[in-house]
Amino acid sequence: MKLALVLILVSFSALADCPNLAGKYATCRSESGEVTAGSVVTQTESQGVTTYVITSSDKKMGSEFTETIIADGEVFSWLQR
Repeated sequence: MKLALVLILVSFSALADCPNLAGKYATCRSESGEVTAGSVVTQTESQGVTTYVITSSDKKMGSEFTETIIADGEVFSWLQR
């Protein structure tokens, strides 16, 4: 899901107005309906440049990952290790 979101952000970065993607995205739910893994996207704009911060967490694995993406029209390469 992170890779798809990054590709969407990069494709929209060339546009004058970046889309508002801020919000919570559940990627995995337990049988009881509790979100066990998901992402939170925050969006800020400063001096005409939109910045997205994506924080993904997995409660079962106890892990968290944060990625910052600047939608400034520059092409970049992103690899998850």
